[in-house]
Amino acid sequence: MKRWRTRLELSEDCEKKAHFPCAQKEEFVSQFICPFPSFCPAHAPVQTLSPALDLSLPHSCSVCLDVLDPVLSFSVFKCPECHSSWLHRHCAQLQAHSSGLFFFRCTLCNNKDQFQEEMLRMGIYIPERKKAHFPCAQKEEFVSQFICPFPSFCPAHAPVQTLSPALDLSLPHSCSVCLDVLDPVLSFSVFKCPECHSSWLHRHCAQLQAHSSGLFFFRCTLCNNKDQFQEEMLRMGIYIPESHDSVKLIKFADDTTLIGLISNNDESAYRREVDRLVSWCSGNNLELNAQKTVEMIVDFRKSTVPPPPPSVMDSPITSVESFRFLGTTITQDLKWEPTISSLIKKAQQRMYFLRQLRKAKLPAQMLVQFYTAIIESILTSSITVWFAGATVRDKQRLQRIVRSAEEVIGRSLPSLQDLFTDEETPFPISPGADAALRQFLRLLLSQIQCCAVFEGPEDCKNLALDAQGSDNGTKAGTRTMRF
Repeated sequence: MKRWRTRLELSEDCEKKAHFPCAQKEEFVSQFICPFPSFCPAHAPVQTLSPALDLSLPHSCSVCLDVLDPVLSFSVFKCPECHSSWLHRHCAQLQAHSSGLFFFRCTLCNNKDQFQEEMLRMGIYIPERKKAHFPCAQKEEFVSQFICPFPSFCPAHAPVQTLSPALDLSLPHSCSVCLDVLDPVLSFSVFKCPECHSSWLHRHCAQLQAHSSGLFFFRCTLCNNKDQFQEEMLRMGIYIPESHDSVKLIKFADDTTLIGLISNNDESAYRREVDRLVSWCSGNNLELNAQKTVEMIVDFRKSTVPPPPPSVMDSPITSVESFRFLGTTITQDLKWEPTISSLIKKAQQRMYFLRQLRKAKLPAQMLVQFYTAIIESILTSSITVWFAGATVRDKQRLQRIVRSAEEVIGRSLPSLQDLFTDEETPFPISPGADAALRQFLRLLLSQIQCCAVFEGPEDCKNLALDAQGSDNGTKAGTRTMRF
């Protein structure tokens, strides 16, 4: 087989010759403008930095932001307009390929004409194609692959499928997913299964099936092939999510909550996700505690038959009417009375310490700090979740705590409605509560030596703050919810 090689012919003054791939390694410069000259390192175009420019030299590339040695050379050059944008040669070439002739410009000063002219002089190839945004690219039949490094291709360079003449197949005339009429011509909109070659489908049907099935169940509808089928669909630009779009998995520490939306009494996606979670845990040396795994069904239909609960490790999941999720009690009827009652009980317990501090004649400023850090932080816990759905009676019960604190302190305090609607109050308010607590402790330590409330045996001053939590177990528990 004869091999053809591209040889660079340099200027008359230079006798060096090199093949194009070798010339790149030896720092030859080839200009992609007519008459397409090439230069050896001794005669290659160079950039200079004028001493009159009072500039602080950058130490990072303006494209990749990696470390850059601020010395103009074959591998490093700068923008001729602002002189502040320095970049690697390979970064400039990647940016030119990505942006094209119409959008390739300096990343700092946004200059285009002088920047492109200088890049062409330094041997950067700028293609003439246009850069397409993702929504427009879909209409123009660009292909974006959702696998690392997430490349995109224009229609001229997009991946294509071919049909081998050796395959003696009768071409189908219907989509294997929607069963509608299909033109049996491989194109951007129509492709086939790489395994059986009999399953042909529309692009939008493949994408809908991928969204519906997810990564673990998306496969060919005829031959049931999964690995090669998914690999080919990813190559053709089909996005395959990791789970069904109606099932959401929420992970926090050792608690896992699986939420499924059941439509038309179809629980297949929900139960598949439960089985996948169980198999994944067993395959990764994690033990699920079936006794701590519960299920709650939210259903507002009048006449319903409760579905059979799924099983975890051959044990049926217990169905409950409510459970606590991150400190908030969620019930079947989605009412917030249990959560509010729990918050009121905690706040009333802390009101005792506020009254004791008042008896010790602490300044009102310290009492307000104590209220903000210890009591108000409890009343406003997850307030953005439940306050809008709370009943008038529950809001009045909460406000009684605030009024009681006002009587003890002797100052007006912001109501919960004001805290909920005030745009200047960020939620969650934990950072503010921590700052208020630190300020309170600083003021408290300055007053504690003259306070008799904390007198211990033999006139010793004792102050103990219990901030320890409770551990309910070592095994991971799961909670599932069906709506």
